[in-house]
Amino acid sequence: MKKTFFTVLFLAIVSFCSAQTINVHLKNGEVVKYESDKVEYVDFSEKEESSSDPTEPTDDPTNPTDDPANYDITQHISAYFSGGSISQRNDLIVSGSQLNWTFMNSSKYNVVLTGIVLIDGIKGTETSNLLKENAEVSAGKSVTYSITVGLAGVSKPKVRFSYIYDGKVYATEAVYKSFSF
Repeated sequence: MKKTFFTVLFLAIVSFCSAQTINVHLKNGEVVKYESDKVEYVDFSEKEESSSDPTEPTDDPTNPTDDPANYDITQHISAYFSGGSISQRNDLIVSGSQLNWTFMNSSKYNVVLTGIVLIDGIKGTETSNLLKENAEVSAGKSVTYSITVGLAGVSKPKVRFSYIYDGKVYATEAVYKSFSF
């Protein structure tokens, strides 16, 4: 009887284990389920992450991100407020203040800057294009423009830079941030 009990217990444990589902929780929050009777081996060891960014272009001619038409330029262009000489009354930046805005091209391609528009963040009004002529911004370079505020002043300003890459027009914006000491 004792031998039969242990044999039945052993078979029950073996059959239970052979149908077990293993849930693996990955770092990114994903849950992967494995049926233990269908998987012989699962490697849970940490893998060394690649030091290269898979979205970055390489010099490999078979890499589609090297083709300018497939390159997402918007991921490599940014703009920001970079200071200035500012007189302010409440939220209004008064006439004569100078606001510096930087356009940064961290891509591997040149772009052509075609427009700069100052926008009043409260009224929504926009200036006309403040850029007198198109300007090429080389790969990996940035340019800074100083805009002098007109007679009406401007509240919570932002600037929109328009640029051309691979024959298409894009835009990026930067928002004014006041510095408090």
